[in-house]
Amino acid sequence: MGKFTDDVPLRPSGSVQPPSVHLLLRKLHVADDSAAVQARALRKWLMNNEPGATLEHSMRRNGFGGLLDNRASA
Repeated sequence: MGKFTDDVPLRPSGSVQPPSVHLLLRKLHVADDSAAVQARALRKWLMNNEPGATLEHSMRRNGFGGLLDNRASA
């Protein structure tokens, strides 16, 4: 490692989640798809990931809060 990277803490690939649902949809390659396809992709993502507070707020603000509510009750 070089002088400028020695003190940079590295995180495993995929461990940093996008701060907004729009960026997450882009990461999942469904940003331009229908709402149904986006919801399916988000539902699948939520099976293995816990959204942080910022992402959860973004999901609720953009109409995907039901996915979070359904997950909590399951």
